[in-house]
Amino acid sequence: MHGTYTSNLVLWGVQGFLALFFSSASAPKLLGRGLERWTGFSALPRAQVVFIGATEVLGALGLVLPMASGIAPWLTPLAAIGLATIVLMAAGFHLRANEYLEAVEGIKQVGYRDWITVRAPNSAEAEFFKLPSDGRVAMFEIFRTAFDGNQAPMRLTKTVFPADRNQFIVNNGQVPDPATDTEPGYRDNSRE
Repeated sequence: MHGTYTSNLVLWGVQGFLALFFSSASAPKLLGRGLERWTGFSALPRAQVVFIGATEVLGALGLVLPMASGIAPWLTPLAAIGLATIVLMAAGFHLRANEYLEAVEGIKQVGYRDWITVRAPNSAEAEFFKLPSDGRVAMFEIFRTAFDGNQAPMRLTKTVFPADRNQFIVNNGQVPDPATDTEPGYRDNSRE
């Protein structure tokens, strides 16, 4: 009996803490204030930010109210699963926004540029991707250059995969005007 009472007390304490945490985390998203301090939210549509905040409030209420009222107590574990899903998705969002660079190194990424080129595969790529050796299947080669608040390049990622014949430049966030032939992967097709 005593063990059950202690377990219930701990469980209610954890549920109350999590409900308070998610309620307070949802306030800036619903009110639209203070989001500038959080990386990545400026790139999301306002409706999506409000939706995230609303689901956090509903999840927080679902952690406490069904069990406390005795009405549909089976909703509490569903609310916990929903909040766990939000946390997992948020972890991916924050990793993708490179927040770890700001937390660990003090470097804030404000944008990136993708430079995408299509070319014939080299022999190692043809072997790795099991492509015909005659070069009829092209390769996408993507150079992603990330920029900090001073518009200085801070990270370069190169990705290669089989593709069609196209070239694109994709800017995301605050990036400077495209560089000339000093940027990796740059090729001016107008001169050919």
